[in-house]
Amino acid sequence: MVTRTQKFINRAKIFFGLQSITNLANNGRVNKTVAKLAQVLKINVLGWANEAGEIEQLGKARGVKKARQNLLALLEKHNFDGQKLVIDHVDNQVGAEALKELVLKKYPAC
Repeated sequence: MVTRTQKFINRAKIFFGLQSITNLANNGRVNKTVAKLAQVLKINVLGWANEAGEIEQLGKARGVKKARQNLLALLEKHNFDGQKLVIDHVDNQVGAEALKELVLKKYPAC
């Protein structure tokens, strides 16, 4: 059981898209002015938990639609080829469904 779990952990990759970086600003990780500007310009931050387990920014996109497209491109860049995918969200069911449709359009068997 431990070996199977360890193999899963080694294969799993966590990617994310943030529509707001307000919480990062509130925690002092991002300048509050930068967070406010990002909100006004509708900039979404894209990132992942890298192999070392650290959060790393991989890009940004202006608008939610572009963020979803860029997130799919990031998945592909990191060798996603239609295997198992879990989409999670925080108070954004509509956005999660839209991402699901985008993925299924390109990978119908996923």
